[in-house]
Amino acid sequence: MIYTVTLNPSLDYIVGIKNFVAGSLNRSESEKITA
Repeated sequence: MIYTVTLNPSLDYIVGIKNFVAGSLNRSESEKITA
């Protein structure tokens, strides 16, 4: 029997937008990158 461990690094990029309007210019208020 063969066991393997595969590391899968991932970065999540989260952007906070207070008043989102579809089809319009939206500016972010906050950014957060988590690993």
